Amino acid sequence: LPGSTVLNDIAHNDAGKTARTVVLKNGFSPAANADFYRRNLGDRGWRVTNHYRLGQPNQNGDVMVLKNGLRELSITMTRAGSDSNVLLNYVDQPLRCGVRAIFAVDRHPSNTSWCWPSASWCC
Repeated sequence: LPGSTVLNDIAHNDAGKTARTVVLKNGFSPAANADFYRRNLGDRGWRVTNHYRLGQPNQNGDVMVLKNGLRELSITMTRAGSDSNVLLNYVDQPLRCGVRAIFAVDRHPSNTSWCWPSASWCC
């Protein structure tokens, strides 16, 4: 949302998938944030697969999961005083050949490609 401040932005490789985690805050309500993401991402081909609005005292927030093909985005929006904290976790399709994960990757015996341990495929 316009006026949001990015607090953290981390790109990482997660269980064979590329991923990105972003934490931001803004002055909008969790419901306004949820409406913004639903509307704007929906226009880009994303569909909401799950949406839960927290309505308990001291638990004002929204949780949404959206999908677009093999891509998935989880968004958690919570109230923090007069601001909202928004946590976005984006996961893309499995890693392609030539991209090396930062964990649990072994060199193929031929020394020409990277393999996942105990996997039947190599890049």
